[in-house]
Amino acid sequence: MIDRLTSLRRHLPLLLGISGGLALIVWFTVAPKTVEVDTGEVRRGPMEVTVDEDGITRYRDIYKITAPLAGEMRRIDWRSGDPVNRGQLLATILPAPSTLLDPRSRQESEARVKAAQAAVQRAEAQVKSATEELDQARRYLERDERRFKERLISAPVLADTRQALEVATSAHEAAVAAREMAEFDLRAAEAALRSGSGADADTGFQLTAPVAGVVIAVPEESGRVLGPGETILEIGDPKSIEVRADILSQDAVRVRPGQPVRIEQWGGDGAISGTVTRVEPAAFTKVSALGVDEQRVWVTIAINSAQAAGALGHGYRVEVRIIVWENSDALLAPAGAIFRSGEGWAAYRVNGLQRAELVELEIGRRNPAFVEILKGLQAGDRLILHPGDRVAPGSKLRLRASK
Repeated sequence: MIDRLTSLRRHLPLLLGISGGLALIVWFTVAPKTVEVDTGEVRRGPMEVTVDEDGITRYRDIYKITAPLAGEMRRIDWRSGDPVNRGQLLATILPAPSTLLDPRSRQESEARVKAAQAAVQRAEAQVKSATEELDQARRYLERDERRFKERLISAPVLADTRQALEVATSAHEAAVAAREMAEFDLRAAEAALRSGSGADADTGFQLTAPVAGVVIAVPEESGRVLGPGETILEIGDPKSIEVRADILSQDAVRVRPGQPVRIEQWGGDGAISGTVTRVEPAAFTKVSALGVDEQRVWVTIAINSAQAAGALGHGYRVEVRIIVWENSDALLAPAGAIFRSGEGWAAYRVNGLQRAELVELEIGRRNPAFVEILKGLQAGDRLILHPGDRVAPGSKLRLRASK
């Protein structure tokens, strides 16, 4: 018996060491492991949802100057980029002898003159209607500015009224441009009739600019023989510059005239303010860079900054962000923390014991950076960003960084 006790005392340290080792093995096998994670904070702040796309600037009012009659055109000195005043001489055309009109052709030419006169009258009526709508939009803005000062309406209502004035202004400018073009067509029809009568046989027909603007393109500078309707040059109105962007049809359903736009990457400092003026009702098919057929819709955007618009030209590339929804005080969670859980949404919240807590969420709008939280979280909560397979409810955490 004494020998056994002596042997037990002799081997006791070894037995204790083995027991301790086994206990450590069990602990590291069964006990939860600490997971190192990144976290982000839930906070309140402004949020917006945008439709982003590349856009191209263009002069809305482009006038293609064509020959009203057949004849020989003298060499022209106009170059692309030259400024043009209304009524300035563009080209001189010597009518061909064969352009003299027979009785039937004369009647057709007279009919074209009458049709052009009717088009001018119609354009005048459109200008009158657009002017009345513009005056009404100005009165509405004056009224709503007074009501806003008296706190009878909210700021969004006043913003809608201002946008309505911008749309009415653009419509008025378009109507005026259409009238000027109709007047030019009338002068061209009258010139064709006059030249067909032999009135310009010696001096030549002098073609003048219908509007003030900038020469965009000159297909041919040298003198040459022209046929009726052949293009001589193109003139654009820099004041009518706008942006056109083709967006996916599923995004187009959220875009409405009057929505604000930020125009970026245009070459200057900061972003330019813009406003959606038109969403075309018909889509077209475009092949993407990946070879996929996409249905796209043209959206037209007015540039609100006259200074920035003056720096841009026809056909410049820009990037547009159409703001389709915004909230000045939303509850925001980092988008990288939200994931699907069954048919709903969830996130891992860091509790006071530095452990992961699974939280079911009800979310609203989302953009690439944030998700609007409607239910399940509150400001100040910390969420695990991009949780992997190692994170589970109850996981012990070590916070790597705060974002």
